[in-house]
Amino acid sequence: MKQVVMKPLGEVAEFINGRAFKPSDWSEAGVPIIRIQNLTNPTAPANFFGGMFDERHAVKDGELLVSWSASLDVFV
Repeated sequence: MKQVVMKPLGEVAEFINGRAFKPSDWSEAGVPIIRIQNLTNPTAPANFFGGMFDERHAVKDGELLVSWSASLDVFV
């Protein structure tokens, strides 16, 4: 039987708060903004951002997204 080793999440993961985009930040083109509505409803229309952003806010394949604003859920 494998031994289970428990560690605090802060030791095994990096947590980065997302960026808040106001409706005035949205545009017709650019990178898609991942909003809670897009996680809970994949058919919801995407909003886009055409400006500059910090690369740490770019989501890469396999990253785990946790929503904690108005709901608590986990998405890959």
